[in-house]
Amino acid sequence: MMTIGAAPSRTIGERLISARMLVLQSKRLLLASSQRRLRDGQPQLSNRVNQLTLEASEAQHSYRTTVMAWGPEASSQYWPVAYSRLVEVGEVLAAQLRGATRGMQPEKRFEVATEVEALEDFIKGWRTTLQRSMAPSEG
Repeated sequence: MMTIGAAPSRTIGERLISARMLVLQSKRLLLASSQRRLRDGQPQLSNRVNQLTLEASEAQHSYRTTVMAWGPEASSQYWPVAYSRLVEVGEVLAAQLRGATRGMQPEKRFEVATEVEALEDFIKGWRTTLQRSMAPSEG
């Protein structure tokens, strides 16, 4: 029994992150099972696989959002999520910038293309950092 004023063993943030991770893992397991059964000749699962794909994507977004909002920067979960979010947002921005060049004057189009190239270099660096952060540590 917890006494008044005693510190909880886990913070609210840790509990939220853990709960979101469990939901994400459950959705991924259900999706993998349904995809396997669909490949094994159960075509009636096609709609279920589509629904679970959407739910797994939503669970991934919810997990990342929770880690970014509640996770301490020192946690092993924080930086991979932060860099994957940077990559996501950077890719969307680069696509929007590329699409915006249609109809622009050549000088402006060149300027935007240069900015997109610089952004793509950032994205490449973020991906490299993300991959390093997920690699097992040596030692």
